[in-house]
Amino acid sequence: MKLKTKIYLFFGVLIVFLVVGVGFQIYNSQMQSDVLQEVQDDSLISMEYAYNAKTLVHQTQTQHVLLKTSFADPVKVNASIDDLLLKFNGNLDQFVALNPESQDKIEKIKKQMDLAINFDNGDLKVITDIQNSINDLVESESAEMNLTLTNIVDNNKKFSVILIIIQGLGLLASVIFATLLIRSINKPISKLTASASRIVEGDLTEQVVSTSKDEIGVLSRIFEQMRL
Repeated sequence: MKLKTKIYLFFGVLIVFLVVGVGFQIYNSQMQSDVLQEVQDDSLISMEYAYNAKTLVHQTQTQHVLLKTSFADPVKVNASIDDLLLKFNGNLDQFVALNPESQDKIEKIKKQMDLAINFDNGDLKVITDIQNSINDLVESESAEMNLTLTNIVDNNKKFSVILIIIQGLGLLASVIFATLLIRSINKPISKLTASASRIVEGDLTEQVVSTSKDEIGVLSRIFEQMRL
């Protein structure tokens, strides 16, 4: 193997490990970015729908209070309540679309809201129960988001350890390969130098032998022809 080939091979191995390390780091960063994007698209938007639903509960409660006064138009108030209820259910449906596992909880909240629409059959405790149920949804989403972020941190630590191992293996392989490369060059050169010194001193009895097929081997064979 020629010296140029050996050097190219050494740098090739080094570059391969560097590329693997950088590629692994890019993959890890992209994966974390995807997870964070998913948290933003699901958890944060889900929490927004839950907060909207909670606001609509307050607005519905206000309309019921107006309905009991003599100053409000019952027809307009009832129409407003129907509109608020439609929006309320719409937000809950959007929440379920992002969190199918919450289907049972959402159905329970909807039933509570239907009961709260008629204050003659339900009292303010139902409104409080609805708000508490929505708060539970928000807390659940917040806990899930915190868990996801914790997992990202843990995974990042694991990937960092793996990356360090890859870089360490790359460094070790480079040192070993460099050592072998230096030995493959230094040893024949030392022999050739000794042979050249003997030739200069007039000693032509010892054969210049080299089994190397690189440039040093070619030079050794040239010295052997000169000796003859």
